[in-house]
Amino acid sequence: MKIAIIGGSPLGIEVAMTVANLGGHPILFHPKDKPAGIIQRLEALSPELALGSWQELTSEIGRQQAKLEKQLSELATVSEYLHHYLIPLHQALTESGVIKKSNVHQVSKRFLAREEEIEGRSRFLDLFRVLYHRDPQESIESQKEMNPEIFEQLGEGIIESLKKGVEAFEDFDVVLDTRAFASESQKMGPGGAYALNEYFLRENEKIIYGKDILEKVEEIKSHKRVALVGDGFNNALLLHSLADWMREKGNTLNLICSSAEPFAQIKEQNTFLYEQVVEPCLSYINEDFQNDCRLFEKKMMEWRAMPEHERNKLGKPVEPVPRLKVFTGFEVTSLDSLMDRDGLFLTLETPEFRHLGREIMMTVGVDIIAVDKGHVEKDDVLTSMNVEEKGLIKENFKSLDFNQVNKKSDLVIELLNQLFTKVED
Repeated sequence: MKIAIIGGSPLGIEVAMTVANLGGHPILFHPKDKPAGIIQRLEALSPELALGSWQELTSEIGRQQAKLEKQLSELATVSEYLHHYLIPLHQALTESGVIKKSNVHQVSKRFLAREEEIEGRSRFLDLFRVLYHRDPQESIESQKEMNPEIFEQLGEGIIESLKKGVEAFEDFDVVLDTRAFASESQKMGPGGAYALNEYFLRENEKIIYGKDILEKVEEIKSHKRVALVGDGFNNALLLHSLADWMREKGNTLNLICSSAEPFAQIKEQNTFLYEQVVEPCLSYINEDFQNDCRLFEKKMMEWRAMPEHERNKLGKPVEPVPRLKVFTGFEVTSLDSLMDRDGLFLTLETPEFRHLGREIMMTVGVDIIAVDKGHVEKDDVLTSMNVEEKGLIKENFKSLDFNQVNKKSDLVIELLNQLFTKVED
């Protein structure tokens, strides 16, 4: 059995290890030097975050290969899971030739059209063709060391042209697509569409979409007024990263989501992560504001007890403003940038069926916006494929249940066995 695995996700690595151990021939296409980009982004923001127990996160085959020396009942942090398990497995797969450091451009059948049938035969008769980009840089450097005189004769122009790379293909029985993210972030308007003026402002460096959010946390922290549009996983991690930023007076955070409760989907899908990432930050911010309110009430009582001339001299204490403003059930319907005022201005609206029987509209001014309303499938790799094609398995991490990798790996292997049993019959 020859299986193509697209993406160096934890699931892709586990399946590659298992298939190889069973005597199959996996090739894992992954262009990066390290595995699991989503785990790497998690580590950059919160390395001590616990993902689950070693028992839940790892397989017996993987533990043996990685020479993991941990108690299975212990909790594994993001950093430990990456460095003690995923990276050693990625290295072992690279050394054994399973990993091909390439980007996949397209998956198709060799000859069959999308709906074409073969009378009396299964579509398994035709293999999957995986088209990928082959980077010749390492090969060129190796050949240059072995035959320096030949490269001297070629000239710089020819050598540079060789560095551009070429496309290649390989044929497989089965394809498993484990890429973690779809290719395009939804926009900030209702239903993930563009809000008014967003299309023309989308290139503004103060509007950050999707997974780019986690790469620009420090840029976001450099501003005083921040808006989080959408309650996806990237914005949950951003909220977690803004804990220290929120302690600074004058910083305000606006969280805008269409749901009745912020981050409700994450809470439902992965309570473990919600309780570590979202809940502590929301609780801290609320507690901090309550402390400010109590201090304000104390100052007001002291101020009222003063003689009138002292009250007039000191002035009334300033009422605290919440540093976190949550707008649940709201949509961003318009985005504006004004000539005479700094910042970006969001028009927020909520319909009567969401908000106590009445429509509400307001405008919020901010310095920078992080948009995370999920992703849409806009995938050039599988354009020519029928998503129901037998032998094509698409399994990603939209659920964020990292401690389910083991179970998902077992389900994929079971499905592969079922597919090949049918073919043999």
